[in-house]
Amino acid sequence: MAMDVDVEQSIVMTGQQKGLENAIFVELPFDEHRLCVKHLYSNWSKRFPGKAYNDMIWEATRAPNVQYFVDAMNELKKISVEVFEALDRNDRKKWTKSEFMDGSNCDEFVNNWAEAFNKVIVRARGQPILTMLNIIHGKVVKRLYKQARIAEKWRGNTSPHATGLIAFREYKTIEYITSYNGHARYGVSTSHHAWMVDVQEKDCSCRL
Repeated sequence: MAMDVDVEQSIVMTGQQKGLENAIFVELPFDEHRLCVKHLYSNWSKRFPGKAYNDMIWEATRAPNVQYFVDAMNELKKISVEVFEALDRNDRKKWTKSEFMDGSNCDEFVNNWAEAFNKVIVRARGQPILTMLNIIHGKVVKRLYKQARIAEKWRGNTSPHATGLIAFREYKTIEYITSYNGHARYGVSTSHHAWMVDVQEKDCSCRL
Protein backbone atom coordinates (compact mmCIF):
# COMPACT_ATOMS: atom_id res chain seq x y z
CA MET A 1 0.00 0.00 0.00
CA ALA A 2 2.80 2.42 0.89
CA MET A 3 4.27 1.87 -2.58
CA ASP A 4 0.92 2.16 -4.39
CA VAL A 5 -0.23 5.42 -2.77
CA ASP A 6 1.73 7.98 -4.78
CA VAL A 7 1.06 11.01 -2.59
CA GLU A 8 3.13 12.79 0.01
CA GLN A 9 0.48 12.43 2.70
CA SER A 10 -2.75 10.47 2.91
CA ILE A 11 -5.37 9.45 5.47
CA VAL A 12 -5.70 5.87 6.67
CA MET A 13 -8.75 4.77 8.65
CA THR A 14 -8.96 1.47 10.54
CA GLY A 15 -10.71 -0.24 13.41
CA GLN A 16 -8.74 -0.77 16.60
CA GLN A 17 -6.44 -3.51 15.32
CA LYS A 18 -3.16 -3.06 17.18
CA GLY A 19 -1.20 -4.84 14.45
CA LEU A 20 -2.43 -2.39 11.83
CA GLU A 21 -1.70 0.60 14.06
CA ASN A 22 1.92 -0.51 14.47
CA ALA A 23 2.31 -1.24 10.75
CA ILE A 24 0.90 2.17 9.78
CA PHE A 25 3.22 3.92 12.21
CA VAL A 26 6.24 2.15 10.68
CA GLU A 27 5.33 2.09 6.98
CA LEU A 28 3.32 5.34 6.72
CA PRO A 29 4.87 7.60 9.38
CA PHE A 30 3.75 10.85 7.72
CA ASP A 31 0.15 9.80 7.03
CA GLU A 32 -2.78 10.68 9.25
CA HIS A 33 -4.17 7.63 11.02
CA ARG A 34 -7.81 7.75 12.10
CA LEU A 35 -9.98 5.29 13.97
CA CYS A 36 -13.47 4.47 12.74
CA VAL A 37 -15.67 5.97 15.46
CA LYS A 38 -18.42 3.47 14.78
CA HIS A 39 -16.01 0.64 15.62
CA LEU A 40 -14.58 2.61 18.52
CA TYR A 41 -18.00 3.02 20.14
CA SER A 42 -19.20 -0.52 19.37
CA ASN A 43 -16.22 -1.95 21.27
CA TRP A 44 -17.48 -0.58 24.57
CA SER A 45 -21.14 0.31 23.91
CA LYS A 46 -22.19 -2.81 25.82
CA ARG A 47 -20.67 -1.25 28.93
CA PHE A 48 -22.32 2.11 28.27
CA PRO A 49 -25.61 1.55 26.39
CA GLY A 50 -28.12 4.31 25.79
CA LYS A 51 -29.00 6.98 23.25
CA ALA A 52 -27.77 9.82 25.48
CA TYR A 53 -24.21 8.44 25.50
CA ASN A 54 -24.30 7.77 21.78
CA ASP A 55 -25.51 11.30 20.95
CA MET A 56 -22.90 12.98 23.15
CA ILE A 57 -20.07 10.89 21.73
CA TRP A 58 -21.04 11.83 18.18
CA GLU A 59 -21.28 15.47 19.25
CA ALA A 60 -17.66 15.31 20.42
CA THR A 61 -16.64 13.44 17.28
CA ARG A 62 -18.16 16.02 14.92
CA ALA A 63 -16.81 19.04 16.86
CA PRO A 64 -14.99 21.13 14.23
CA ASN A 65 -12.64 22.85 16.68
CA VAL A 66 -11.24 22.47 20.18
CA GLN A 67 -13.75 24.86 21.74
CA TYR A 68 -16.72 22.82 20.56
CA PHE A 69 -14.94 19.57 21.49
CA VAL A 70 -14.29 20.70 25.07
CA ASP A 71 -17.93 21.81 25.42
CA ALA A 72 -19.18 18.44 24.16
CA MET A 73 -16.83 16.47 26.44
CA ASN A 74 -17.85 18.57 29.45
CA GLU A 75 -21.51 17.80 28.74
CA LEU A 76 -20.64 14.10 28.48
CA LYS A 77 -18.77 14.31 31.78
CA LYS A 78 -21.89 15.71 33.47
CA ILE A 79 -23.80 12.61 32.39
CA SER A 80 -21.10 10.07 33.28
CA VAL A 81 -17.50 10.54 34.41
CA GLU A 82 -16.81 6.88 33.59
CA VAL A 83 -17.90 7.28 29.97
CA PHE A 84 -15.94 10.52 29.69
CA GLU A 85 -12.75 8.87 30.93
CA ALA A 86 -13.23 5.80 28.70
CA LEU A 87 -13.56 8.00 25.61
CA ASP A 88 -10.79 10.40 26.61
CA ARG A 89 -8.28 7.55 26.89
CA ASN A 90 -8.25 7.30 23.09
CA ASP A 91 -5.84 9.46 21.10
CA ARG A 92 -7.93 12.50 20.12
CA LYS A 93 -6.00 12.98 16.88
CA LYS A 94 -7.47 9.69 15.65
CA TRP A 95 -11.18 10.17 16.25
CA THR A 96 -12.39 13.78 16.68
CA LYS A 97 -12.64 16.24 13.81
CA SER A 98 -11.32 19.00 16.06
CA GLU A 99 -7.88 17.36 16.03
CA PHE A 100 -7.72 16.33 12.37
CA MET A 101 -4.87 17.75 10.31
CA ASP A 102 -5.43 21.07 8.58
CA GLY A 103 -5.56 20.86 4.80
CA SER A 104 -6.63 17.22 4.59
CA ASN A 105 -9.98 18.21 3.01
CA CYS A 106 -11.50 15.07 4.48
CA ASP A 107 -13.69 15.05 7.58
CA GLU A 108 -14.67 11.37 7.50
CA PHE A 109 -14.65 9.57 10.85
CA VAL A 110 -16.35 6.29 9.84
CA ASN A 111 -15.39 3.81 7.13
CA ASN A 112 -18.96 2.79 6.24
CA TRP A 113 -18.36 3.69 2.60
CA ALA A 114 -15.49 1.19 2.41
CA GLU A 115 -17.54 -1.55 4.05
CA ALA A 116 -20.47 -0.80 1.74
CA PHE A 117 -18.15 -1.03 -1.28
CA ASN A 118 -16.72 -4.36 -0.09
CA LYS A 119 -20.25 -5.71 0.37
CA VAL A 120 -21.21 -4.71 -3.17
CA ILE A 121 -18.16 -6.39 -4.76
CA VAL A 122 -18.19 -9.51 -2.59
CA ARG A 123 -19.15 -11.73 -5.58
CA ALA A 124 -16.58 -10.09 -7.86
CA ARG A 125 -13.72 -10.60 -5.40
CA GLY A 126 -13.81 -14.34 -5.95
CA GLN A 127 -13.36 -14.04 -9.72
CA PRO A 128 -10.19 -13.89 -11.87
CA ILE A 129 -8.68 -10.41 -11.94
CA LEU A 130 -10.04 -9.28 -15.34
CA THR A 131 -13.51 -10.64 -14.60
CA MET A 132 -13.44 -8.93 -11.22
CA LEU A 133 -12.47 -5.58 -12.74
CA ASN A 134 -15.20 -5.86 -15.41
CA ILE A 135 -17.85 -6.57 -12.77
CA ILE A 136 -16.69 -3.62 -10.62
CA HIS A 137 -16.56 -1.37 -13.70
CA GLY A 138 -20.14 -2.28 -14.57
CA LYS A 139 -21.36 -1.54 -11.06
CA VAL A 140 -19.54 1.82 -10.97
CA VAL A 141 -20.94 2.92 -14.34
CA LYS A 142 -24.44 1.90 -13.29
CA ARG A 143 -24.15 3.88 -10.05
CA LEU A 144 -22.77 6.97 -11.82
CA TYR A 145 -25.70 6.90 -14.23
CA LYS A 146 -28.18 6.52 -11.37
CA GLN A 147 -26.64 9.43 -9.45
CA ALA A 148 -26.59 11.61 -12.60
CA ARG A 149 -30.32 11.02 -13.08
CA ILE A 150 -30.94 12.02 -9.47
CA ALA A 151 -28.83 15.18 -9.92
CA GLU A 152 -30.95 16.20 -12.90
CA LYS A 153 -33.84 16.76 -10.49
CA TRP A 154 -31.89 19.15 -8.27
CA ARG A 155 -33.09 22.72 -8.02
CA GLY A 156 -29.78 24.51 -8.42
CA ASN A 157 -26.16 23.43 -8.57
CA THR A 158 -25.99 21.64 -5.23
CA SER A 159 -27.69 18.60 -3.75
CA PRO A 160 -30.74 19.07 -1.50
CA HIS A 161 -28.62 18.03 1.49
CA ALA A 162 -25.87 20.57 0.70
CA THR A 163 -28.48 23.26 0.00
CA GLY A 164 -30.05 22.61 3.39
CA LEU A 165 -26.69 22.89 5.15
CA ILE A 166 -25.92 26.17 3.40
CA ALA A 167 -29.35 27.57 4.33
CA PHE A 168 -28.84 26.51 7.95
CA ARG A 169 -25.43 28.21 8.09
CA GLU A 170 -26.90 31.38 6.63
CA TYR A 171 -29.66 31.34 9.23
CA LYS A 172 -27.15 30.89 12.06
CA THR A 173 -25.26 34.04 10.99
CA ILE A 174 -27.86 36.17 12.78
CA GLU A 175 -26.16 35.08 16.02
CA TYR A 176 -22.70 36.32 14.94
CA ILE A 177 -21.04 39.66 15.61
CA THR A 178 -18.28 40.68 13.20
CA SER A 179 -15.45 43.20 13.53
CA TYR A 180 -12.95 44.22 10.85
CA ASN A 181 -9.33 43.55 11.86
CA GLY A 182 -7.63 44.82 8.69
CA HIS A 183 -5.96 42.99 5.78
CA ALA A 184 -9.17 41.16 4.81
CA ARG A 185 -9.47 39.66 8.27
CA TYR A 186 -12.51 39.72 10.52
CA GLY A 187 -13.20 38.67 14.06
CA VAL A 188 -16.44 36.71 14.42
CA SER A 189 -17.96 35.99 17.81
CA THR A 190 -21.06 34.70 19.57
CA SER A 191 -21.94 34.76 23.24
CA HIS A 192 -19.79 31.64 23.77
CA HIS A 193 -17.11 31.47 21.06
CA ALA A 194 -14.88 33.62 18.86
CA TRP A 195 -13.03 32.94 15.58
CA MET A 196 -10.80 34.67 13.07
CA VAL A 197 -11.83 34.74 9.39
CA ASP A 198 -9.43 35.50 6.54
CA VAL A 199 -11.58 36.41 3.53
CA GLN A 200 -8.67 36.51 1.11
CA GLU A 201 -7.35 33.08 2.10
CA LYS A 202 -10.89 31.72 2.58
CA ASP A 203 -9.88 30.39 5.97
CA CYS A 204 -11.61 30.37 9.36
CA SER A 205 -10.29 29.25 12.72
CA CYS A 206 -13.66 27.56 13.35
CA ARG A 207 -12.53 24.83 10.88
CA LEU A 208 -16.12 24.29 9.72
